[in-house]
Amino acid sequence: MTYLEEVGNRLKKQRNKLGWTQADLINKLPADIELTDKQVSRLEKGKSGTGLETFKELSLTLEKTPDYFLLGHDRKSKTIKELICEIEENLYLCELNDLESFLIIAKAFAQKK
Repeated sequence: MTYLEEVGNRLKKQRNKLGWTQADLINKLPADIELTDKQVSRLEKGKSGTGLETFKELSLTLEKTPDYFLLGHDRKSKTIKELICEIEENLYLCELNDLESFLIIAKAFAQKK
């Protein structure tokens, strides 16, 4: 099995676990992410890849971390959306200087990838 096929299998497995059709998945993606049923089918079969932004949105929509789809590492504790919401709630409690520091740290982590 190729790497793309493994990623595709994980995408399909998670979509099915959520009880969604390919059309359901497409409809749940942000409007600026344009995927067709055929493209999703090709992704799930490992016949094609996708851009980073689309992959990020697929991960968020399917409620898994990108490393789950890429590497098979499943973080059971919280979904990405739950973690982002928790971070956001706490950010509202911070002072402006602290927010600026957090932004620097967040950018540093983002650049690691």
